[in-house]
Amino acid sequence: MAININGKDYDETKLDDKIKNSVVQVQNHQSRMRQLQAEFDNCKIIVEHHSKYLTDNLPKDAEVKEAAKTTLE
Repeated sequence: MAININGKDYDETKLDDKIKNSVVQVQNHQSRMRQLQAEFDNCKIIVEHHSKYLTDNLPKDAEVKEAAKTTLE
């Protein structure tokens, strides 16, 4: 079986175990990075949704005019 690295094909049977391990590590962590990116994108969507909900639904009479405020960012 051939393994493609940087646009070149390599015969897997001619690669030592350390090289094969590195190939597996790169594949695993590329997959993990895709999963993390998807999770990050979902988090952004949830934050945007709830931020909009807060903006649209906070009651005006609950606003404190002069006391110390807690800011969500």
